[in-house]
Amino acid sequence: MKKIPTNAAENVGTQPASSHGPRLLVSVRSAEEARLALRGGADFVDIKEPAAGSLGRSSPGVHVEVLGALRSEMDANPGLQRSVVVTAALGELMTSEAPETYTPVPGLVLYKLGLSGCARSDGWKEKLDAWRVRVADSGADLAAVSYADHQVANAPDPREVLDYAIAGRFPFFLIDTFEKKGRSLTDFLSEGELGDLLRHAHGHDVLVALAGSLRLEDLRPLAALRADVLAVRGAACERGQRELGIDARRIEELVSLLDGTMALPVTGGASHSRSALGGRGA
Repeated sequence: MKKIPTNAAENVGTQPASSHGPRLLVSVRSAEEARLALRGGADFVDIKEPAAGSLGRSSPGVHVEVLGALRSEMDANPGLQRSVVVTAALGELMTSEAPETYTPVPGLVLYKLGLSGCARSDGWKEKLDAWRVRVADSGADLAAVSYADHQVANAPDPREVLDYAIAGRFPFFLIDTFEKKGRSLTDFLSEGELGDLLRHAHGHDVLVALAGSLRLEDLRPLAALRADVLAVRGAACERGQRELGIDARRIEELVSLLDGTMALPVTGGASHSRSALGGRGA
């Protein structure tokens, strides 16, 4: 059985993103949903509780159950043995506990903390630094998270978060949306603005994940920007509703769509030369 990776930046492959299209991240809330995401072909399995907000935290028990389910599913189905990156949302930084009291879960390689309420706080960088040190104890890291609707979330501007990510050599920069009320990422940031952020990140060897109530019709334009990861919940669920369960057939459709974007011309700027991502299933 292929082991679940222990470092997101090093284990997602070896070829430029432009050679295969973006990777697919699917957010799950249970072990059964994780199995469906794996069967459907997701490259990243992200653990979160949708009912608790954009980055709602699941319990440590759910984290352990998801990791166990993925391992057992791979053991039982040789055709599913591939490198899968497992990540987890930890909620919002301002309402999180002191990092030294948190116990990282072995097997999770990337954590996310939102920055709502931090726009006027100079201390968020130091707090994230402390969390980063804490999760490093288990070989994990943080993604630097920004909200496209940062004014709604009272969060730092995405450009400020990206500069912080570059300075701190974060492996991933995520752009998400704070509110889940029917508006998508591109309702807050244009393709041109997203392209500028992607070029800046890639120029400093930071991978970029795009999320935020992404709809099926959003994926091809965002793939053409050469995003490294496209993250979904609702688009992978029954009837496209994030509160419902994961549908493996919808994930298969998303994977097929993204695999078909590898020949798309680059929009919003030139292709980048990242070499930390590989072909699907690598």
